Amino acid sequence: MIFNKNIFHLSAIVMATCLIMGCKGTARTADAAKAVHTAPIAIHLDKEQVWQLTAINGRELKPTDDAITISFNPEAGTLKGRTSCNTYSAGYKLLNAQLSILNLQSSDLFCPDPAMNAEQRYLGLLRKANRMTVEGNNMTLYSNNREILKFGLQ
Repeated sequence: MIFNKNIFHLSAIVMATCLIMGCKGTARTADAAKAVHTAPIAIHLDKEQVWQLTAINGRELKPTDDAITISFNPEAGTLKGRTSCNTYSAGYKLLNAQLSILNLQSSDLFCPDPAMNAEQRYLGLLRKANRMTVEGNNMTLYSNNREILKFGLQ
């Protein structure tokens, strides 16, 4: 009888150990899946792509003929675009999804309001951009994890 009792306790210990180890194994698998999911994504930008601004700070814009655009030249590390009034250009660095806009400059043509105010607002937000995502035909720029500018492929 004592022998059967010891086997019972030993079996209970083995089963408890298996359950505990199994849960640990599941946790590691979940952590590994999470790590894969949150891994930085390489962003590929083509030189010829022109992106049109579709939203500012989450507010959708109405499509117009004089829409704000941006395009990237990955080989040169430069970007350029146009607003309804002026053209602009800058250098940029993109490592995984981390973005740095460098030396943003624009032409100095005067435009009446509200176009001039919209241009200044856009350029100010573009200077603050520090992260980028591209999903299909949509590109989003963020400042401190807050969506600031959204573009659609033209």
